[in-house]
Amino acid sequence: MFYGMTMFAQLAQGHAVPTIVTLGQSVNFTAYGVARTDGGVNVLLINKDPSVSVIANIDAGSSVNAMVPLALTGPELSSTTGFLLGNTAIGSNGAWSPQRANALPAAKGLLTVTVAPLTALLLQ
Repeated sequence: MFYGMTMFAQLAQGHAVPTIVTLGQSVNFTAYGVARTDGGVNVLLINKDPSVSVIANIDAGSSVNAMVPLALTGPELSSTTGFLLGNTAIGSNGAWSPQRANALPAAKGLLTVTVAPLTALLLQ
């Protein structure tokens, strides 16, 4: 739960924006959007399915030309250890230095990402 709260804190200040999720199969998947106070957009994609990846098509708005991903991964939903946020464990003292991934290009705000099983993906 601590890792989830830490990731959610990265979502940024702003207000929620509507998201539409259409799935071709039964998958435990949710999406959230935040319009940041600085004018940007963040998207949080959560795939709680233990075996199915989800391909997500995102429309982040025509002014967005790239988004930087930050992933939260773990071995299984019931695990209490083995979680990584930004490919890095959070220390027992709260120390955390995530490995930032390369920005994903967006054409007129449109991009497609694959969200692996048991993964939350924050796009900033």
